[in-house]
Amino acid sequence: MKLVTAVENSSYQLVSTEELKGWIDNKEDMLIIDTMPADSYNKNRIPGAVNAELPVKMEDVTPEQREAFVKALGEDKGKKIVLYCGFVGCERSHVGGLIAEEEGFTNIYRQPGGIIAWIDAGYTTEK
Repeated sequence: MKLVTAVENSSYQLVSTEELKGWIDNKEDMLIIDTMPADSYNKNRIPGAVNAELPVKMEDVTPEQREAFVKALGEDKGKKIVLYCGFVGCERSHVGGLIAEEEGFTNIYRQPGGIIAWIDAGYTTEK
């Protein structure tokens, strides 16, 4: 399964939809990044998420996309970063995790169910 292989070959951790909801409810200090295209982000997003679109393959990342993503990450390399995309099969958040690792971030989480799992769990979204 792609997800298992992706996690094994990276240093980020996974966070479940339910656990992420708890972090948000507890107002944990974190940055949530939606890696989907802007039109998807504008329709539905996890509350508090910012948008930094990435492609589904690392080799397809343009310099402009990488620069915008790195800018969205900010300066605090130890800050909790949560990445998500559309659904389990989507690799955009994996690409984000790899870039964050390359940039020296150390507290990276990927919510693999994406916005679909969030909505399926009945959680509120922002538009």
